[in-house]
Amino acid sequence: MPRRFLRALLTRWLARPVRREKNARPFAMAIVKLDRIGDFVLAVSAIRRAIEQYGEDRCLLVVSPQAEPLAAVEFPAVPRLILPAAVGHRRLLAESREARAKLAGVACAEAICFRHQRWDWDELVLLWLGAARCHVLDDAPGRDYFAARNTFRFAGAERMAFSDNVSAAESRGAKLCRELEMHRQLLRAAFGGEVALEDVLPAFTRIARAAARGGVAVLPFGSAAIRDFPEPLLVAALRHTRAKTAAPIALHGDASQRTRLLALAERLRAAGVAEVACAPPTSVVEFAEAIAGAELVITVETSAAHLAAAFDRPAVVLIGGGNYGQFGPWRRSARQVWVTHEIECFGCGWRCIHPEPYCMTRVTPGALEAAIASALHEGAST
Repeated sequence: MPRRFLRALLTRWLARPVRREKNARPFAMAIVKLDRIGDFVLAVSAIRRAIEQYGEDRCLLVVSPQAEPLAAVEFPAVPRLILPAAVGHRRLLAESREARAKLAGVACAEAICFRHQRWDWDELVLLWLGAARCHVLDDAPGRDYFAARNTFRFAGAERMAFSDNVSAAESRGAKLCRELEMHRQLLRAAFGGEVALEDVLPAFTRIARAAARGGVAVLPFGSAAIRDFPEPLLVAALRHTRAKTAAPIALHGDASQRTRLLALAERLRAAGVAEVACAPPTSVVEFAEAIAGAELVITVETSAAHLAAAFDRPAVVLIGGGNYGQFGPWRRSARQVWVTHEIECFGCGWRCIHPEPYCMTRVTPGALEAAIASALHEGAST
């Protein structure tokens, strides 16, 4: 029996309305953002704008366990419901039991979803919420990709198609990426009125700089090996950084990357990069505070890139062409510099046709050095 048919059977069986508890807590608006940390950062100002429409006590924030610590600090008075992000069909049955039980305890009049590239799981969560009105946005370029993998589409959602009208000035100036423009268009459709650029540019209001300020924060690893910072380029970038500042250099990453980080630190020291070490393991909020206080952030396109821009810290971000323009580049000021090597296959979705990702490995050391000098200069002059 074809795998897709079995997936469809499972999904259709799960697509049953949730029976609300008699004492289900009522909310005017459910704000859904089941995503990773970086994607939550990109949506933080849009979420704030949605909360302002109804008030903190009348909104329910549905977030992933990864992003919940940031949500708890930034929106402490907003009730939160934690569900997993990006659940595949193999885990769908097990995860659905707990999710349906949690959602039975809430009753939402409206819902708005700030995840625009949705799996079956996301569509089911919107169905289980049971809101009378549900605002979502569809991204046409990604529709075929998800249509080939999904088997369910929540029919009750008020859908709007994304109009790719980011202005040339905003796009080429890296002020706004497509994801932020999607948030802006969805807010307009859901609440009416004009939504300014500043309303969607990510910013935090309750996360402060870490007590130990300064230092250079380096995030060398991406979400997949193809997106890692090429080591020869990283060595050149950190040698140049060391010539510009005596600040300690700390390598950051999650717990699963600890062994790789320690080995990389050894190789960097052997290559002549002084005062480089691995940062101690931190919580999500502590990591955000460290980025907020960094003298310079050097990273690939990860959550650190979005945090650095949100806090307007000097940052050099190496970005590949896999999803260029979708989640980056964007910036709050000239302190953030995004670097890439443009080639004809941009937009490949990280299905690379070359022996290596030339969009990253063919960036020259000189380009990185110029970006570092520019970011540090802007940081010192503003």
